[in-house]
Order: sequence, then C-alpha cells, then structure tokens
Amino acid sequence: MATAEATQEKTGLGNYFVANYPPFSFWKPAHLPEACQALASSPKPETPLGLYLHIPFCRKRCKFCYFRVYTDKNARDVEVYLEALENDRKNVESYQSQINDAQTALVRARTAAASSQNSAAKTQENAKAY
Repeated sequence: MATAEATQEKTGLGNYFVANYPPFSFWKPAHLPEACQALASSPKPETPLGLYLHIPFCRKRCKFCYFRVYTDKNARDVEVYLEALENDRKNVESYQSQINDAQTALVRARTAAASSQNSAAKTQENAKAY
C-alpha cells in the first residue's frame, strides 16, 4: 500500500494557488506595525486605488500561474460568474452613490446651519443697535 507522502503530488509551479497577494510567505512580523498604521489611517485621496478582479476560468493551467483557476467549467458557469461580478459592481456603485448623496446632504445641512447662525447673530446685533 502506498503512503500518503508517496502519492501526494510534489508542489511545483502551477499546482497550488495563491489565496491572497502578497502570498503569506512574504509576510514578516517586522511589517506588522506599518500594516497596522496603514489600516488605521484615512485613505489618501490623491492615491489611486487599484483593483484586481480574477476571472478564474482557463482552458488549461499555465505553469507560471499560482492563482485558483478552473479548467473544467462550461460557458454557462462562466456566464453565471460574470453576471454575479457585474451585480456586485452595480451594488458597489449604488452604495457609493448613496454615500455621495449623504455627503452632499451633510455639506448642505452644515452650510444652511452656518448661514442660519450668521443670520441669527446679525439679527441680534441689529436688535442691540436699537
């Protein structure tokens, strides 16, 4: 009877996947303070955001690829995946629109409140003058 070790495929290029980037093997304890500081900081508006969307359907696995891929899916499976991805994009877009609307309403409310306070102060000053 063969042992599990003997029957297990040797790890090599293209036969395992990366679930995150950078891969865990690049993470070092010394990087933790900098990572925590970055996560606790507000985003920098001038820094563009990059987004990688992985489409995990391939005709065959390339030897240089470390990402999760499926070579056994049909066109309908791919279509379902892409439709779900598009729905997610629309949801994010809608959510962002709602955030923008709320931020605009907040700015308007603050402006109106400041204007109202200024108007009230002027009215009090005018009343004292009489």
